[in-house]
Formats: sequence, C-alpha cells, structure tokens
Amino acid sequence: MLEAIAERSMRIPLERVRIDPKRSGIIYPQDELLELAISIAQEEYRPIVVRENFEPGEGLPTYIILDGDRRFIAAQLLRWDNIDAEIIRQEDYMRMFAFNQF
Repeated sequence: MLEAIAERSMRIPLERVRIDPKRSGIIYPQDELLELAISIAQEEYRPIVVRENFEPGEGLPTYIILDGDRRFIAAQLLRWDNIDAEIIRQEDYMRMFAFNQF
C-alpha cells in the first residue's frame, strides 16, 4: 500500500536514512541479517519505503524507514553507500497520517 503513494523511486545515501524511532529497539537475529545481506548482494531486492523528514536548519532531508528496516541493516553490513528506495513526500505522509487518525 505504501508503495502506491510513493512519489518517486531513487537511490538514496544510507547516511541520510533513519530507522523510525518507534521501532529502533527491535533486535533482529544476526544470522538472519547476514543471510539477507548475502541475498540482496546477489539478487535484485525490493526497495525500502521511506518518508522525507525535513528538520529545521537542514537543507537536505533525512529519510525515515516505513518498510525495510532489515534491508537497510543488511545494506549497512554490506557497507553500501546507497540503497534503492520508494520515497513518500513529507506532506503526503502527514496527510495520510491525519486521515487515518479518525
């Protein structure tokens, strides 16, 4: 569903990607992450889904992961610089969030 509202798909720098703080305490088994890293290094993988996040005073957005925490961590294990992502604009995400509250 999130992919349906994503505005664009592109490669984004891992250094600008963040796991949603609401999910940052989740611990994934290391052996599963290593297996996933091997898999995405050898095969095509589904892009992560992120939302733009503009902080005051920052020119470039960071990206908060909505779907794909494990793929992001696997890409870090592979020491990739970039990852494929479907990007949802901050305004669209806020509108979606407000709509789902009622």
